[in-house]
Amino acid sequence: MFEEQGSVCGELDTVCSPPCGAEKRTYSVSDIQRILDISRSTTYVLIKRGVFKSQKVGKQIRISKKSFDAWLDGDEE
Repeated sequence: MFEEQGSVCGELDTVCSPPCGAEKRTYSVSDIQRILDISRSTTYVLIKRGVFKSQKVGKQIRISKKSFDAWLDGDEE
């Protein structure tokens, strides 16, 4: 009845979101954890300190990809 969101990507046949070809504009807390290889609590500390821009959407937090990438690269915004 309901179709799955996203699409099948490349060789691994994994479902991705956003659809293939679309660039992601935000990261989730889990994304930041994986990228930096840090704990969930450390991720929340960085968010609380305002190290990069974040926004609460419902009960979830989304981190600006642009802001995070600039911070990670050491660029000033």
